[in-house]
Amino acid sequence: MDGGGDSLNLKRRQKMTDLVSDFVFDDICEDAFPYLDDLRESGVTNMIASPSYLMEDFDIDKQMAIKVFIAWKDELIKKTDDV
Repeated sequence: MDGGGDSLNLKRRQKMTDLVSDFVFDDICEDAFPYLDDLRESGVTNMIASPSYLMEDFDIDKQMAIKVFIAWKDELIKKTDDV
């Protein structure tokens, strides 16, 4: 009998879930980064409020919106540092 089989299957399912989540995140970022750039340039809002815009316009939950915002912010910092 394999007592660790259930644990191994659970780990595999979690890895697949994480992989799918990463693909979804990357897909959202591909569209959201230019959107956030445009939002920033427009001056419509302080960028701290941008996760609310992401939630509304991309139909994502708050956790994902914040994750996307942080990734965008980190990319912006990298671009600024490279200049």
